[in-house]
Amino acid sequence: MRVSGKLVKKMVEHAREKAEEEVCGIILGKNNRALMIMRATNTSENPEYTYSMSVRDIIRAYDTAQELAYVIIGFYHSHPCGSPVPSGIDIARATWDGAYYVILNLEGDIKAWNWQGDKKKFSEEKLIIE
Repeated sequence: MRVSGKLVKKMVEHAREKAEEEVCGIILGKNNRALMIMRATNTSENPEYTYSMSVRDIIRAYDTAQELAYVIIGFYHSHPCGSPVPSGIDIARATWDGAYYVILNLEGDIKAWNWQGDKKKFSEEKLIIE
């Protein structure tokens, strides 16, 4: 997955704005290249250690992607107190087969993962920051 340094900076800024809880968003792009991120509201009952996106945010991202001839290529979220590795909760709740799940922490460490729904596991993907 390719992403600009500018988009990485925006994700890290988002995470630091709400350092006490997980933040989340949707990644739009083409051909495994992130071209835009859209912040989403974390609707989880326990935002300190998990996230959930509203259907409204996903529909808004889908509509924006359609308007720009992009697709939803993945999602991002933060781990405020941990490493950018999928947690057990992340694995249990992953649903978008083939999507990138970008995880970052407050220090700016960032990794991309691909959800393999048929195997019920994430595989780490090379993240190229341009």
